Amino acid sequence: MNKEIVKKLNFNPLYALLRNYTESCQIQSVEEFFKFYSESASLSYKVGRQMLSLAEGMPNEDAFPYTKMTVETRDGGTLVLEGQELGKALQYVPSQGLPSLLSELRSFQQDLHKPPALPRDVLVTNGGQHGIYQCVDLLLEPGDPILTTQVYSILEKQPFELFSWKQVPSFLSLDVCGRVIRLDSISKVISSGLRGGWVTAPKVLLERLELHSQAELLHSCTLAQSLHSHLHAARELYRRRRDALYAALCEVRELTQCPLPSAGLFFWARVHGVDDVYNMRYAFFPTSLPTKIALKEKEPHTSVTLVTRSRADNTKPGLQ
Repeated sequence: MNKEIVKKLNFNPLYALLRNYTESCQIQSVEEFFKFYSESASLSYKVGRQMLSLAEGMPNEDAFPYTKMTVETRDGGTLVLEGQELGKALQYVPSQGLPSLLSELRSFQQDLHKPPALPRDVLVTNGGQHGIYQCVDLLLEPGDPILTTQVYSILEKQPFELFSWKQVPSFLSLDVCGRVIRLDSISKVISSGLRGGWVTAPKVLLERLELHSQAELLHSCTLAQSLHSHLHAARELYRRRRDALYAALCEVRELTQCPLPSAGLFFWARVHGVDDVYNMRYAFFPTSLPTKIALKEKEPHTSVTLVTRSRADNTKPGLQ
C-alpha cells in the first residue's frame, strides 16, 4: 500500500550527496546516548523489558458495547470494523502501536525518505505535540540549560510535508549517524481531533520513549491508528483552495506581493507601501468590523497571513 501512496503523491527518490562527511561521522552506540537521558528515562532503562507487567487488566471483548463501526469516506468508500478486527481496535495494544500499523509506517518512511540503513524504529503517538513533549522529557530535566558546540540531535517536525507539491530531502534522509528524531502527524491530512502521529528515531532512543508511553498513557488511541491512502485527495483539495486564493490575490497585485506557496495552509502577503500591517487594523476595524482591538504589539509586522482553509467560493469575498 505504501508504494502506491508514494506513487500517487508523486514523490521522487531523495538522494543526498554527503561527500566526506560520512567518513568522519560515527554511528552512535547505545552507551553514547545514556549521558543524555533525563532521570526518569534512566530509571526506565534500569527496569528495562525484563519486568512483567500485571497492570494491563485486559477486559473481555464480549463486554464492549459496540458490535460494528462504519465510516463513509468522501470518495464514496466505506470502512467497516466488526468482529475480531473491531475487538482488536477497542482492546489494549502494545505501547509502541498496532503491529499492523507499525509495519505500514516503517515501509512508508522507507519509501518516502529512504534513510541510511541504521537501527531505528517507529513509535505511535497522540499527535505531533505529544511526540515533542516525549522527546523533551526523555532528554531534559526541568530547568536544564542547553549548550552545544555543534548540532547533536535534530527534532524534525513537518506536518505540512504531505501537502507539498515539491519535495525536498528530509533530515531523516540525510541521517547517517543516528542523530535525527522525526515527528509526523495525521492532524493536517486526516483529522486534528483524532490525535494521531508517530516518531521515527534511533532504536535505543525509541525504546525509552516506548517505556515513557507505557507509564503515561499505555498506548495511543487505536481507532486513530488507521492511516488510509486518502492523502492524494486531501492534497488536491488544498491545492484547489490555494489556487482560488492566489487568483484573488492576483487581482490586487498592485497592492500586495504574495509568492505562491508549495505546501501548507498559509499565504504570506506583503502589502506595498505599508511598514507595519498590524496597525492597518486600527484604520479598518472601527469602520468595517464590529469589534475592538484589545492588544497592541510594539514590534512592526511587515506581512499578513492568509489561510486556505475556507471554501474556494468564499475566498474572494473573504479577501475583499
